[in-house]
Amino acid sequence: MKINDIRDIATVRMEPERALRNPHFRYQHYMRCYLDRPEDFLVGYSGHSLIFSDIFSYTEIDEYEKLFKNFAKAKELDSRGQATRMKKISKLFGKQGVLAALRMFKNCH
Repeated sequence: MKINDIRDIATVRMEPERALRNPHFRYQHYMRCYLDRPEDFLVGYSGHSLIFSDIFSYTEIDEYEKLFKNFAKAKELDSRGQATRMKKISKLFGKQGVLAALRMFKNCH
C-alpha cells in the first residue's frame, strides 16, 4: 500500500529479538541477508515503520532516518544524489539497509 506522505513513516528503536518477531523482518534477515544471529539485525522497513536496532543511539537514528527518508522521497531511483545516499546506506547497514531503503522507496511511489 502506497503512503501519502513521507512523514507518515514511523521510526522505532527496538531490540533485535523483538523486531524479528515480524515475519517480513525475519525473512529479510535470515533468508535474504543470510544472517544467522538476531544480534546482527541493524535496520528493516515494513508496514510504514522503519525499525532500527537498539545498538544505535537516538542521535544516530535521527541522522540515519533523514538519510533513508531523503532516499525514499526522491522522484526517481537514478535522480541526483541517490547513488551517494545508497553508497552511504550500504556502507553503514550493508544488504539490510539497501533492502530497507528500496522497500521504503517502492512504498513511497
